[in-house]
Amino acid sequence: MAHDTFIPIDPIDRIFALNEAFSANDMPTAQILSRSLIDFCCKDPSFLFICGVIELRLGEMDVARDRLCQLRALTPSHAHGMELLGVLYAQVGEFDEAIACLQNLTTDDALRQLGFCYYNISAFAAALIPLEKVCQHPSVHLPFAKTCKEVGLLQKAELLLRKFLATDLPERHWAAMWLGEILTEQKRWNDLRATMHPLTSDPATAIAARTVLAAVALGEGQLDQAVRWLPADQKTNWGHAFSVQTISQLQLLLHELKEQIPTRPDHPYPDSDVGLSCLSLGSAGRFAHQMVDYLGLRYHADCYGLPVETPDWPGHYIFELNDPFPTKRRKQQIRRNGLWLEQQVTGHGVGALAGRDFYSIGGLVGRFTTDHVRKARQIFAIRPQWNPVLTPLLDALRARGRTVVSVHIRMGDLSGNTPPLNWYVEWLQSLWPTLDSPVLYLASDDLQAALPAFAAYQPLSLNDIAVPRPALEWLQDFYVLMHSDVVANSAGGFCMMANILNIQGRQFFRPQFQQKRLISFSPLKDF
Repeated sequence: MAHDTFIPIDPIDRIFALNEAFSANDMPTAQILSRSLIDFCCKDPSFLFICGVIELRLGEMDVARDRLCQLRALTPSHAHGMELLGVLYAQVGEFDEAIACLQNLTTDDALRQLGFCYYNISAFAAALIPLEKVCQHPSVHLPFAKTCKEVGLLQKAELLLRKFLATDLPERHWAAMWLGEILTEQKRWNDLRATMHPLTSDPATAIAARTVLAAVALGEGQLDQAVRWLPADQKTNWGHAFSVQTISQLQLLLHELKEQIPTRPDHPYPDSDVGLSCLSLGSAGRFAHQMVDYLGLRYHADCYGLPVETPDWPGHYIFELNDPFPTKRRKQQIRRNGLWLEQQVTGHGVGALAGRDFYSIGGLVGRFTTDHVRKARQIFAIRPQWNPVLTPLLDALRARGRTVVSVHIRMGDLSGNTPPLNWYVEWLQSLWPTLDSPVLYLASDDLQAALPAFAAYQPLSLNDIAVPRPALEWLQDFYVLMHSDVVANSAGGFCMMANILNIQGRQFFRPQFQQKRLISFSPLKDF
């Protein structure tokens, strides 16, 4: 900041000095001068726009937005100002406000941003118009293809996706996945295999192509083929790949246990729009995210007595759920500001959303109510078919101590949001002496890195109490977290959902980043 900047006394001289500083790209000086003039020039649209640009270039996003909001109130037709304000709103996920700023503008940049805003709230029909007008822009190619796919323009979407796959752009894995979905929907099996097989040798598209081929094999009942395409040691954070791999391993385990789960029922009203679906279930996010999606879907459906339809997803196999498969494409319920607000999920104030598809409701995280928790405990009951694999875990721990203390350390995919291990060690130092014959269980995606910090407490992990199930170790950990007496959480939804389902737990703790320690909380009350 140029604190020694000379500020003329006369406001007119300051305006000339501001113009000179702005033209010379001397933004620190321009900022000082513009802030000194705000009261004098607050009714001048050009001045407010320049102020917004200055603050934006200096990283003062909130101040820039305030100046542009003043401009909007004064002159809502100021095209450059509205475009800049729309971009600022979009950057922080306030898509409704961004759309309001951009929807009457005609420049290519404004149309592109408007299309992206609609795209980000899954309003694909609305996104189609602006994106089509700027579809030659490289950044638009993939979102436009996805938009065409979602609104049913499958031939155009296929052409665009095949063209995108011929590039060297890193996002090719999305093109492979979406093209696979189109070919699967159209049952063009020969085309699908001819397209996907070559993509399995390209590192950028290998996981996507393998997932598509595994999903097709799974649908055809060729379990061995599905496992070959996505073997248990294939690590992935991608929601769809995780789901296909998990379902394959669950089906293998059912076969090993000589168990089966009930066949899904037919839809009670197959030709009506009464149903409610979530077609993204199983492809957007992994297990905890999927549970939240299903919870929001079921909560709203049960509020209004609506039947629910779901695609294949791991939760159907793990929990006692019995929903029919989707019978048709339904109009998607649009997210607002990137999140599903509570009233949209519960229906309070908006009425029943019959005949809609809830597109990935993951934004409900952090917006739970006690009623949501009670609903989760009602619907997420683990099927008894898994008892032979899961119940011995608790038996083994109870045989070693009377108080099961579980610590979940999530390290691998939360870069920058991982609590330090010493927070957990300091917490244990104060808590451990107060417990009755405690035994420590450590669940982590990187046990090798986490275990040494807890050596003083002789921690146990899955390897010590059972044979880890290939690609299902996370489910075994989840079950232990669900039934522990004391639980220390990591950041993230996995442990949170286990806490919510843990009815007999006595104490729960989670990281508090401002206090730099673990704090106590109640899964039933503290969200």
